[in-house]
Amino acid sequence: MGLRERLTQVTQFFQKARTKGRKLMEEDERRASSAGEQVSQREDRRRSGMTAEDREWEQSSQQRDRERQARSGEPTIAAEEPKISRDA
Repeated sequence: MGLRERLTQVTQFFQKARTKGRKLMEEDERRASSAGEQVSQREDRRRSGMTAEDREWEQSSQQRDRERQARSGEPTIAAEEPKISRDA
């Protein structure tokens, strides 16, 4: 086998590997998105089953946790909290 043929084989190998890597990354992104949606749906169902008193207690508890973390200098987790309707 000549050098040119070997170079062609190696080039094709890396092209296939790159294509497969892209497919795997896309699959991972789809799985992560799907898992995130499932968590969000579970959280929505959990919150919809709460009474107004439960929601108020949870919000105040989260606020106390944030204040405690701020006082202790712990890093805070930047999670977006959904706005809770008081109509429920």
